[in-house]
Amino acid sequence: ELISHCMTDCANMQNVDNNDLSDEEKTWMNALQAAADEAGVQVPNKFLLASFAIVAKGDVSKALKRMAKWCRLQDEYKLEEIKPEECDAWVKKTYGKVLLSTGCTRDGVRSCLGFKWSEFDPALITSDQEFRFWLLGAVKSFYAATPTISAVRRGVACTSVLSNISLSNVSLSYEKVMALELGRTDDAHWFPYRQVRVP
Repeated sequence: ELISHCMTDCANMQNVDNNDLSDEEKTWMNALQAAADEAGVQVPNKFLLASFAIVAKGDVSKALKRMAKWCRLQDEYKLEEIKPEECDAWVKKTYGKVLLSTGCTRDGVRSCLGFKWSEFDPALITSDQEFRFWLLGAVKSFYAATPTISAVRRGVACTSVLSNISLSNVSLSYEKVMALELGRTDDAHWFPYRQVRVP
């Protein structure tokens, strides 16, 4: 049974204690912190710092690039200024049928994101504010699937229902926005999670 955390403040679940990290992961984290300080990249919080380092498997350059992209999205779209209740209401109303599941199992062993893309219509995003709502909803989904360092290590299994859907036919303009704004054509990892095969 999946626990759906998407419409709650999942960031409050995330915590890092040094005991959660291996010696190697601590080294990665410290190296990323030093590189961020040198490059003037803001570190979001200790949990995300560790997550970026772990997902990149200690590749500081890759982790720093992704973390910088995350900070840019935060600065540009001011996600922290969005009223959670307004975002949640919009996501539920507009894309409630798209997100089939998000979160982790009660035993914390598996994380999963499930989508039904045939219910997804990019044309429903009609303003900058609605794009911010959509982006924050996506962030909450990722938070829900990676509430612990153990979950970050294991990765997230993503499943999708893909019948009757072609994003290119639905909205070329939206596809362009996704590529430019979220960096899909370069390094798409603006949130620290890794995908794994469905068990």
